[in-house]
Formats: sequence, structure tokens, C-alpha cells
Amino acid sequence: PVPIVYVVDGDTFVVDLDGVEETVRMQGVDSRELHPDPEGSPPEECAVTAKEYTENIIGLQVDLVPDSECADGPITNCREYYGRLLTYVRLADCSDMGARLLKVGLAEVYTNAQFDRKSSYLDLQEEAEDAGVGLFGPGCPDEATQPQ
Repeated sequence: PVPIVYVVDGDTFVVDLDGVEETVRMQGVDSRELHPDPEGSPPEECAVTAKEYTENIIGLQVDLVPDSECADGPITNCREYYGRLLTYVRLADCSDMGARLLKVGLAEVYTNAQFDRKSSYLDLQEEAEDAGVGLFGPGCPDEATQPQ
């Protein structure tokens, strides 16, 4: 397990890897942006709720689980466009943080890439859509006025 330093937003957080802070982006999920372009724009719908959910669920430490494409060298080979470490996140109760975000409708499946859990993640997103929760329901509370 690696210690959590802080949560950036619903799908991104910082961990301490042997004394080095590393930004982690959850593999295969995409929550809405807290700070969308242009600069100064209000958070996108459900962005604040997704961050709060992640902060409340993630705990003090997690296991980082690389996709099979990255098993040989996750720290160097599993990076996305912005240089963040791209990995699945296993919580202390052995559940998948990305799956939990999808199930409650606070993230969508990142469909622009292939990854091991894509099929199961799409099933979870469909369940959230059918249940009308989070992004797929009446929406999250007005977050534009909430502090971040």
C-alpha cells in the first residue's frame, strides 16, 4: 500500500512513493473537471461531489494496480498525456475505486483507450445510467458556489 497525500479531484490524487510525491490518475475513468478551461470557469457538474466522494472513500492508503499493458514497469510505462501515473486503485476493503465512482454515476468510462477493465466499467456505467444517478440523473447539487 502507498499513503495518500491528498485528493486533487474525483479521479486524481497524490501519493507518497518512497518519499516522492507522485500524481496518480485512475485508469479508465473520467470525472468532471474542478477547474475547466478557460481559467476561472466554475466546476463542471458533479465535479465537487466526485472529489468529496473520493476523499471520503479512498482512505489513508491504497494499492496501485497496473493494467496488464504496464505490468513490466508501471512507474515508467504507465503515464498518460500529462505525465500522471495511470493505474487502477484498490482500496483497503479490496474494492476498486474507479468502479465505485462509476457505480454512483460520478465518473464516466474513458473510452478513448483500451484497458483491461473496460468492459466491466462500461457495464457499471450502464447500470448508473439505468438507475439515473449522478451525472445520469437530475444531477448533483449546484456546485458552482461550493468552496473547493
